[in-house]
Amino acid sequence: MTATEAETVAWPLQEMETEIGDLRASIEIFGLLIRASHDSEVSAEAWHKLENDLAIRGDRIEELWNLAWDQRSAEIAALKTEHEAALAMVRAEKAAPGSVETVMEAQLMWGMLRQMVEIAAQSCAEAGYPPRQCVDLTASKPPRGKVP
Repeated sequence: MTATEAETVAWPLQEMETEIGDLRASIEIFGLLIRASHDSEVSAEAWHKLENDLAIRGDRIEELWNLAWDQRSAEIAALKTEHEAALAMVRAEKAAPGSVETVMEAQLMWGMLRQMVEIAAQSCAEAGYPPRQCVDLTASKPPRGKVP
């Protein structure tokens, strides 16, 4: 099959169905020749033609099968690429500044910072430092506005 023939086959499985029908016809002819050989002599030319027809049909079916396989592989690759692009878009939206995930992450970090300051302030008090020298950040809140 030439490259232009391969490009014109839109759906190889449909073409394969035609080839399988032709193969069945050749097999029926083969059966007729076998039955006829008992009654009369079948020429070597008839046997060679039948052999050639069967080989051509087998090759064509194999070519169509390979085309169908390649077509399906290309479809799967395209779907995979499309899926990866959609995932990348979702990940980009989630990672964008000001997104819900970013705000939640900033709030969690701020809460952790607040707890560390509380522990540091408690350590200062236990060490005997006067409370006025310790900065009380336990009551402070996260900054307002966009989170960088």
